[in-house]
Amino acid sequence: MNWERYNYYTNNYQAYEFFSEGPKGRIRKLVVFTKIPDTDPSIYNLAIGEAHPVTGKIDDEIISNNRDRDIVLATLANTIASFYGYI
Repeated sequence: MNWERYNYYTNNYQAYEFFSEGPKGRIRKLVVFTKIPDTDPSIYNLAIGEAHPVTGKIDDEIISNNRDRDIVLATLANTIASFYGYI
């Protein structure tokens, strides 16, 4: 893909982290792939959201509206490709 995207980081190919940059500042985003038990072939849930400021856990109910939707979606697509290459 040649679309603008953010650099992302992962330690285990199941959880990714990147930072959204926009008018609301630098916002930590998380992408998490979770295997659904007892599925054959394997099925994974994909979650994307902000890191909660207190717990650090993914919060998918926050609407940041940092005006970088296309860059965030391109980054998400790249994490999917990375994860797919791992499984």
